[in-house]
Amino acid sequence: MPSLDDITIPLEPDKSYHIFNRGNEGRPIFFQDKNYQYFLDKYKIYMNGYFDTHAYCLLPNHFHLAVRLKNQNDILQFGKKHFSNVSKSYLKEHWPKNIEAENSDSNYQQLSNQAFLSNYFLKEDVSLFLHRLAIWTVSERFRRFLLGYAKAINVQQKRHGSLFQKLFRRKLIPTGFSRSLIAYIHRNPVHHGYCSQLENYRWSSYLPLLESNNNWLAQKEVIDHFEGALGFKHSHQNRLDDWQVTQSLLIEE
Repeated sequence: MPSLDDITIPLEPDKSYHIFNRGNEGRPIFFQDKNYQYFLDKYKIYMNGYFDTHAYCLLPNHFHLAVRLKNQNDILQFGKKHFSNVSKSYLKEHWPKNIEAENSDSNYQQLSNQAFLSNYFLKEDVSLFLHRLAIWTVSERFRRFLLGYAKAINVQQKRHGSLFQKLFRRKLIPTGFSRSLIAYIHRNPVHHGYCSQLENYRWSSYLPLLESNNNWLAQKEVIDHFEGALGFKHSHQNRLDDWQVTQSLLIEE
């Protein structure tokens, strides 16, 4: 079972995380090749404005992501494009208890505006509210991404009920980047027996990170951390059988 931290760690601006989710009761979440591509296409549409993606791996019943969140201002600017309102539950938790909110429609444009908030909060409390709003924005956007994917798969498979475990799991990467974690994510298909060579698996970022025409992964940052493409390849191939490398960042059962 996941620890409480695995499902409650906030996704904060400018921080890096290992994000993981699997099918409900360990069941499949991908049924055809087109499902993997659809997941990636939707992920780009939903999350590129919020995440810098360092690595991914999609397997039949689970997925892994290594991401760094954008800065707070970028997150709130993208939030204005994607959200018209903020959830009532968020406001109930974070709006001043002794002040009746005039923004009864929970308008995102207003609630992400520092001048508007200054009517209700002290300066330091405005900053805290906006920080919390950025956290809510990213988590809600990711939730909607997974929900949209699940609805499409349920229609395809003529199934009902939850496709994913209810709450996606995450681990903070304290150093901001972990070469061992990137290699761990890419080694998943070998460990689970889907291939014997990393380059033979289609649905991970191992090969895309080495391609010159990649335009959505944080390719330069990742390759630079490995001191070039040769270092990237060597680090992945070295001790390939030693799969569980940084236990504190891993959230496999």
